[in-house]
Amino acid sequence: MQKAKLEKSNLEKAVLVKANLSEANLNGVNLSEANLYHAKLIGAILNYARLDRAYLCSASLYKTNLIGAELNNTFLNNADLRGAILKKAQFFHVELKAADLSGIEIPEANLEESDLSFCNLERAILTNACLCRATLQGVNLEGAQLNQANLERTNLIAANLNQAKLIETRLCGTELTASRLIKADLRKSNLSGAKPPLCLFPLQSGGIKPGLELSGATPRLCKALGNPEHEAGQVAHQERA
Repeated sequence: MQKAKLEKSNLEKAVLVKANLSEANLNGVNLSEANLYHAKLIGAILNYARLDRAYLCSASLYKTNLIGAELNNTFLNNADLRGAILKKAQFFHVELKAADLSGIEIPEANLEESDLSFCNLERAILTNACLCRATLQGVNLEGAQLNQANLERTNLIAANLNQAKLIETRLCGTELTASRLIKADLRKSNLSGAKPPLCLFPLQSGGIKPGLELSGATPRLCKALGNPEHEAGQVAHQERA
């Protein structure tokens, strides 16, 4: 089925386990509830395809075109989505456990209540994305861009946020225990009610780990740092000094 032309076909509930659909034209196809376990869709075109509740665990979607695709309630655990084009794709309540989305560009994506546990999102662009109430435990977001994203009440336990951009990001009520934020940029972010990561706790010397950008962060973060009388901008200034 490699390079097959199946645009606008109805393949609802189809069983395509380990199928090779690489470079196939699947524009507008209906694959709702289809079983595509371990399927190869490398370079395939699935623009505006319906993949709601489809099973794509361990599937290879490397450099796949998924513009405007519907992936609501879809299972993508352990899938390879590196280089996939996901502009305007819908992701509500999707499962992406241990999936590889390194370098993915999905600004303004709606991943609300999705499960991305142990997912690789290194260098991903998630600007203005909604990850509210999502599970991102153990996720790799090193160098990712999350500016102005909504991460309210998100589970980020043991997440790697080193060098991540979190400018004006909403982190209200977010669980950050044991996460790493070395050289992360949290300017003007809102961390009210968040549980701070272990690396933000005051060290015995009275300082905090170097390289963390805190200028403009909310006062609540300062309280977590044991500096309730200072604003985060002052804390960051002291750190640089």
